Amino acid sequence: MKKVDKSKFSEAHILTVASAFRQSKILLTSIELGVFSLLGSRELTAKDVAFELQTDVDTTERLLNSLTALEFTTKYRDHYKNTSDSLRFLDKSSPDYLGSLLHMNLNWESWGKLTEVVRTGKSIYKNLYEERSDEFVEAYVESLHRSYNHEAEGVSKAITLKNVNKMMDLGCGSGMYSIEFMKRNPEMEVVLMDYQKVIPITEKYMELAKLNTNNYRFITGKVKDDEFESGFDLIYASFLFEEFTIWENMDIMRKCFNSLNKGGRLIIHENFINNNRTSPVHSVVYSLNLKLHTENGNTFSENDYWIMLKEAGFQKVDNLVTEYGTILIRGTKTY
Repeated sequence: MKKVDKSKFSEAHILTVASAFRQSKILLTSIELGVFSLLGSRELTAKDVAFELQTDVDTTERLLNSLTALEFTTKYRDHYKNTSDSLRFLDKSSPDYLGSLLHMNLNWESWGKLTEVVRTGKSIYKNLYEERSDEFVEAYVESLHRSYNHEAEGVSKAITLKNVNKMMDLGCGSGMYSIEFMKRNPEMEVVLMDYQKVIPITEKYMELAKLNTNNYRFITGKVKDDEFESGFDLIYASFLFEEFTIWENMDIMRKCFNSLNKGGRLIIHENFINNNRTSPVHSVVYSLNLKLHTENGNTFSENDYWIMLKEAGFQKVDNLVTEYGTILIRGTKTY
């Protein structure tokens, strides 16, 4: 058996990770410029692309050559064409378009300040939804919608809606989960709550859904600061509690507990991290992203959520790992 030179492997791994930003930026810049959407099913020269995008011809050609080297495009006789995967996932006109990549490009500037944040411990933003522009918030919500909309139906089916007369979607975003809930139980009343800059976007997606019910309404507010109305049988919160500290979360969960009827449930849908906080990789890296973009955000383990829900008053806590690598944590108010 051939002996593996571990030092060479380590060196290659280090260099791959260290230089990954170059390839990432090539892809993200191409998405920002609209290269893949411009190409569509066509074959264009670098001069054609530069003319339509109003970019420099020489630099555009280098960018297209780089995309070809990375197998996002093909090149034949100076004409560039999308690969089948690029056409499916990177062309805006495709139903499978990965809109979340546009949001990643918007985060590029923030990640460039990671060294400063590590040194000072101070995040760049206290609250993205209040400090960033309406355009950024819309792009952010759209990216989340495109990233998670494919799993909304599956997640909703994991939640029992029998005997739910009134529910609240806390931090509703685009409303994609509520849309699936209402398809399954059009008779229940649904309250969708989020920040002032988000709700107009929610309204747009709800209109596009063309539901067979209008038994829903919107509340503009701040989850951490505002009180909740009562009488809910179900409160659903997706990727919300990651924005706050454990102590803030316990306060929010207590408000949820007080707003629920007897037998009511708070169901939390989140990424999760192991107790050692070193896996899965996505959640570990995402914890740094939360440090950059929120004042106190973090990823939490199953044990963390169990403690928070118990401290908030929930008598029964259980969970379900979804097929999408996320987790549903359920706190039940049994009396």
